[in-house]
Order: sequence, then C-alpha cells, then structure tokens
Amino acid sequence: MKTPLLRLITTTIVLLTFGCASRTHFDTRTVTTAPEGKALVTLYRPGSFAGAASAFKIFANDRHITSLPNASYYPYIAEPGVVRFAKKMQVNPLNVGLASLLDPKQDLIELKVEPGRAYYVRFKLGIGKTTMERVDDTIAHKELSTLSQATPANAD
Repeated sequence: MKTPLLRLITTTIVLLTFGCASRTHFDTRTVTTAPEGKALVTLYRPGSFAGAASAFKIFANDRHITSLPNASYYPYIAEPGVVRFAKKMQVNPLNVGLASLLDPKQDLIELKVEPGRAYYVRFKLGIGKTTMERVDDTIAHKELSTLSQATPANAD
C-alpha cells in the first residue's frame, strides 16, 4: 500500500517541478512574423494527459532543433525549400520504459516552405502512434494561447 502512494507522491512532485519549469508563455509575435528571406514553422504540442511526462526530440532535416514537452510550442526559422520534421522520444531517467528505449527516429511531416510565410504544425500523441499535421493559423493561435515556449536544442 505504501509503495503506490509513494509513487503517486513522487510522480506528482516531479511533474509539478518539471512541468512548471521556466518556459516563456505564448506571444503571438513569435509565431506570425518570419524574418526576411526565411519561413517560420511553429511546431506545437497541445497539453494532454496521454504522454504528459514524455518529451520528444524534434529534428528538422536531421538536425535536433528542440525537445517538445507536453503543452509547449517552438518557433522554428527555416530556410525556404523542403523541411522534413522527425521525432524521437526523449528518455526520462525516472521512467525508462521499453518503448522509449526502442523508439526509432521517425519522420512525421515534410513541408515546402516559402520565404515570409508562417506555418503551423500540431504534434499529436495517440495510442501507439505519433503524428504531426499542418493546421491553419486560426486553429493554431487558439491552441497556442495556452502553451509555453520550448527551448532550442543547444539550450536543453
């Protein structure tokens, strides 16, 4: 009886500590304005109970750009052309499951981006499946308003 209760308390403390880590809250300007000659792709992961404790390393054209925890977004500045996004589960040392150890890097979406344009890509976890889908700005802005900004890979 003590072990499940202790696990619940420990998990709650860990989630509250890391889930509330200092991240920047949503600012519309960070996801609507692309720098001159570049495209802006905002990748985001709506908050969800499923997979809440997992973060995913996100890659753009095979380069690690950020880790996307639950309820977060990341504005990625892209060169015009084709950008291929992929993910790999980030192993949590407190919860190393077989799935996280065997999770291969997986391509999820490919976009042809143009300079001066903004794109929005929603990251979704499902039972046994992870997807990324392009969404329009109206839906994205509504969902992004409750999220926190993830850090770049070199700041992880």
